[in-house]
Amino acid sequence: MARKKNIDRSIDIRDICYFIDHVSDIDFRISLIKELGYGIGVNVATETSEIKNVTIGKKNETRVQITPRTKHSRLVKCAIIS
Repeated sequence: MARKKNIDRSIDIRDICYFIDHVSDIDFRISLIKELGYGIGVNVATETSEIKNVTIGKKNETRVQITPRTKHSRLVKCAIIS
């Protein structure tokens, strides 16, 4: 039976949160995160979803919410850490 590796992703989360805190233009923030090599995906936000929210996806990937929820759409962009 294969054993899963316990990978520390705290440095990746810290890097992404740094750009969330220091870059206010959302399009520029997304392009910077892409340049760092992270994937960009979409999550369906709930009522309590906030920016910098960390979740685990269906394929066991870590996702960090990088855009706020709007009134018009429940979809938010997230950075994907493989």
